[in-house]
Amino acid sequence: MRPFAFPVPATLVALALCGLLGACTTLSPPDTAHTAPRSTAAQQEAPLRFVLAVNAATEPGDALNPALSPAGRTQAEALAAQLAKTPLVAVYANEFLRTQQTAQPALDQHPGLALQAFFSRGPLDETARAWRQRYHHGTVLAVGDPAQITLLARALCACPVAALEEGESGHVLEVRFDAQGRATLQDPWIGEPHQ
Repeated sequence: MRPFAFPVPATLVALALCGLLGACTTLSPPDTAHTAPRSTAAQQEAPLRFVLAVNAATEPGDALNPALSPAGRTQAEALAAQLAKTPLVAVYANEFLRTQQTAQPALDQHPGLALQAFFSRGPLDETARAWRQRYHHGTVLAVGDPAQITLLARALCACPVAALEEGESGHVLEVRFDAQGRATLQDPWIGEPHQ
């Protein structure tokens, strides 16, 4: 009796399907490249700006990984509308559904960009440092939970940032860099720039 074996073509087809399934993810792996992404002329002319957004409002129930509520989807669409004509060079979200869903409408308006991951429990000061080294022009959108956005803002601007609280869904901070590399933090909810 002969042992059962897959014919070679079937094995190759199975491997190819596995590869295709792996490529169909919506979240790119963490940013490990040391080179800057290709950019358009508009992106190269735009000063560097980080838009740091707290995830939009979520559905009650799933405490670990909730989806956006209808109000949250409206907040995410409003964020996308504010960024529609902005030269985005990258869009980041952490591993949670609520942050990915908040970032998605803005990402949809910028074909050619993929949603990239940063990890919520990672060393966020190192994440901010890597972003600062990688990007020199244009706007980077990052969506996370309030504590993560606070830590990223502090690390990017090297300035005091009041801790954002749970429940501040949709809160946005901006860190802008001038031509000399000096950072300014702006909190549109408060309106006061900090240097």
